[in-house]
Amino acid sequence: FESTYSSLLDTAAHRFWHLYRLTRYPFAWLLVWWGGILTGFGALRLSPARYLSHVKVPVYIAAGTEDFRVPPADTFKLFRAAKGPKEVWLADRHGHELILEAAPDEYRKRILPFLARYLRPERPAQKIELSM
Repeated sequence: FESTYSSLLDTAAHRFWHLYRLTRYPFAWLLVWWGGILTGFGALRLSPARYLSHVKVPVYIAAGTEDFRVPPADTFKLFRAAKGPKEVWLADRHGHELILEAAPDEYRKRILPFLARYLRPERPAQKIELSM
């Protein structure tokens, strides 16, 4: 996960407060509820954190310390929700951006050991030849 919100309601509430000083309830709640009605899905239930609470695979979460769209608090909600092996990295002085592009060397330095620990093929890879 990278720069991912913990729930649609949390994101709406954060933006309403950050931009307009409007509270979570009723403003953000009504926006998300009505948006769900208009689009035909349960927007109030849309929550990557809730999903992560059911996932037991390794999870790597990266976000920027200066992300005003998805605050670090949301990143830590995701981290706490994950049940399997997990790591979190808050990239110092980065905002809501692809951290791989913004800090490629640091990203690789952190993600490659994580992948090496958890991506162990059960059987040796087979060589595949493509012909035209």
